[in-house]
Amino acid sequence: MTDRPRQHNSTLRASAKRLARTKGLETRKRMNPYNRKRKAKRKAEGLVYGPYYIWAAAQPCEEAGSPLHRCGRSADRRPEAHHLKHVGSGGKDAGNLIFTCHALHDEFHSKTLGDMEHKYRKDYRARAVALFERSPFAGEGK
Repeated sequence: MTDRPRQHNSTLRASAKRLARTKGLETRKRMNPYNRKRKAKRKAEGLVYGPYYIWAAAQPCEEAGSPLHRCGRSADRRPEAHHLKHVGSGGKDAGNLIFTCHALHDEFHSKTLGDMEHKYRKDYRARAVALFERSPFAGEGK
């Protein structure tokens, strides 16, 4: 234990802001969770949201028939595909997509991949690669 007196929280926050200003960091704005410019660039290059994504989104849900999941696909909702590594953080379509209904897609975005793999007892990364390899786009690499 040290003999130094404890600083008050407001004092600590003020010193952190001073430090941020001296380092040239902006403290008033929240950081964007993903990079929109990179996402748009990757879409233009054809690495994401291409023909494989459209094909994958039309496939049945990964967990259809599972007792742990009530499939949320209905006539008014389009099928969806989920990128395991988000597009804004560098994920592409090939070997990175799984087929989902709307309910499962929302669940993926509200939990971590590890939680989902534990709940459904599946290795989704290996599953995504296997799904790409059996698709009609397997030889393209996009």
